[in-house]
Amino acid sequence: MSFEIRPLDITNFKGDAIVNSLGIRENINVYGGICHSIVKKGEPTKLKQLIAEQEPKAKPGHMFLTSGFKLPAKNIIHICTPFFSRDDQLFALEFAYKLALVTAYKKKWYKLAVPIMGTGANGYPHAYVLRMVVKLMNTFSKLHKEMQITLCMPVVSVDDFNDKYDKKSVDKEIEKFFKENDKLKIREFEYDNYSFERLESFDMPFFEEYSSGEIQEIQYREEYRSYYRRRESQVNGTPSGKTRFSFLNLKEALLDGGIRPVSFDMTKLAEKSVAFYIETYIETRFSNSSDQAEIRRHVNKVLSGSNDSTSLKAKHGKEEKRTTISLPVLMRYILALHMTKKEADDFLLFCGKVFSPVGDIDRFYQELIVKKKYVNDEDDTYKINGFCLKHKLPQIFDYLDEEDAIEVNW
Repeated sequence: MSFEIRPLDITNFKGDAIVNSLGIRENINVYGGICHSIVKKGEPTKLKQLIAEQEPKAKPGHMFLTSGFKLPAKNIIHICTPFFSRDDQLFALEFAYKLALVTAYKKKWYKLAVPIMGTGANGYPHAYVLRMVVKLMNTFSKLHKEMQITLCMPVVSVDDFNDKYDKKSVDKEIEKFFKENDKLKIREFEYDNYSFERLESFDMPFFEEYSSGEIQEIQYREEYRSYYRRRESQVNGTPSGKTRFSFLNLKEALLDGGIRPVSFDMTKLAEKSVAFYIETYIETRFSNSSDQAEIRRHVNKVLSGSNDSTSLKAKHGKEEKRTTISLPVLMRYILALHMTKKEADDFLLFCGKVFSPVGDIDRFYQELIVKKKYVNDEDDTYKINGFCLKHKLPQIFDYLDEEDAIEVNW
């Protein structure tokens, strides 16, 4: 594992790859200081032509790869850098850096140099970007120990450069900036392995699905945030034009994974609560601690419909209460965790219940499990309530407004 900050012109870096920052749309042909140096020292004629060819695709986050030509670095990762005015919480710029890191790692370009991007004409505050980049590179190099990442910091005099990341002075500069721009919101930067793994199934940013005209209308900070976390989308037919949130197929992929099937010796759980059972289920099925944390958050959200929901331990942490929990609420656990029919049967048995083979409620609830109508996001809760409404069943998610149920044909 290696991450260092060095006073270095990135065009002098000798390694597997460097990152180049480009403009968007027609501005891709207007080079900033970093790009100008790379093109001039690399191969002006060929690089200018290759960059110009990307103009139709030059939306924020667009990436393409070239050789290093005459530069000491073997390869160049070119990324179109967004504007701070449309990305005041750095979700877009963060995505561009993440994409570069994941791409380099997948290509086995382990010796990588990155610049501070976007702090010139694109308007990003230097200290704010520096804080994000240092945290991002540090985390990535620790998670992927093959990586040797250099953050190149051009300076007038090497003697004046301090390669110790002075968090206090950076924080002070950031604080000053946000006092002068009090309408903006500052954020912290926290990363784990899962936040990078989510990008590995994508070859290109999602912006490619937009036309150049539509890109102007996107609310950038929400779109970039949702790309690796959850996507803001409008559901056709949603009452009152309400906006729902989707976790993309990444949440679904995680919830479909893990050790399966999960089974327990019921005699060892005789004096345990539902909260204990669910926690044991999660820890048994998912080995990665960050995955476990993600699943706990997801289950809490599904259980009571709020990010600020009471924890499982507080809600269902008493052993004597486990047989009093209603079937619709138990179904929330089952559908949130994507339990198989066998896992669901075991869970209900633990709670002193079984599915009846003849009762309508039990039959239709079982149909949800067998057909894998699970909960990945908020949309699914409205669809499941629509299914319940259609078959005159008790609403599984009774904390939602009944009129918002989405009609389905399952």
